Amino acid sequence: MTAAALRRGTVVTVTRPASPSAPLPAPSGRRPWCVAVELSPRNGLRKPSQLMVHNLFTVPNQALGDLVGQLEPDVLRDLALALRGWLELP
Repeated sequence: MTAAALRRGTVVTVTRPASPSAPLPAPSGRRPWCVAVELSPRNGLRKPSQLMVHNLFTVPNQALGDLVGQLEPDVLRDLALALRGWLELP
């Protein structure tokens, strides 16, 4: 996967850094800055997930893995609204 192949809403795997001191976040329950993503053939997820807009980070291009799917338009809309709220944008 290359960065050029990405577009808004693309779901990809990311290679985790080989660091035991960098745990993956595991939110439980509904959080105000999380957007729920349910399973669908389009997004390709294996289990219900959450987009954590309060935990933004970048990854190097070489960490991009396989294409999983594409987020649904309603999820992208909810994500945009949550990001605007978190970043205090109009």
